[in-house]
Amino acid sequence: MNIQMECVNVELEVECEWLLDSETQVEYLHGGKVLKSGSCYNDFYGFLTCMDEEHGEEAVKEFSVSPDSSLEVRMITTVSVIPVQRTNESLPFGMQSFQEMETGLWHKVKADHQPLLLERVELLEVCSWSSKGMSDNIVSARNDLMKFSSPDYACKKIAETLSEHGVEVKITPLTENKPAA
Repeated sequence: MNIQMECVNVELEVECEWLLDSETQVEYLHGGKVLKSGSCYNDFYGFLTCMDEEHGEEAVKEFSVSPDSSLEVRMITTVSVIPVQRTNESLPFGMQSFQEMETGLWHKVKADHQPLLLERVELLEVCSWSSKGMSDNIVSARNDLMKFSSPDYACKKIAETLSEHGVEVKITPLTENKPAA
């Protein structure tokens, strides 16, 4: 921070939790190049519901695209983690409320890594559907995405990815009404 025209390093510690998130972007391609980005879908109805094949099928109908058309419609699905803090807001059915961390805070990282902003971190981005059909690569990609539904797998991938950036992660088992790290 800058105090009276001098840079001063201030060390502070902020607890956060990492919330798993997915979104799917519809893209229109011709000759392998993206012509246009279409609708973007999120997790409103639950984790990975954004990659529902109906989203791609709607886009295909809109432009009368067939599997042998020169225009291709693809769905690109991204799984990320977002740094959040729990709020004290009372929600029905025992649900928890979270608030996304403000950007501008930096992670303290291991000595051999560059500082990292405390913000969304991408874990995986793949093509999850294509108007050309469900190739082996797409089926494999969808299976890789579904692995994130397992808490053990998701925690392992989150820890690995953050560790690659030099962030030390402590996994704490989730207990009722207590935050996980």
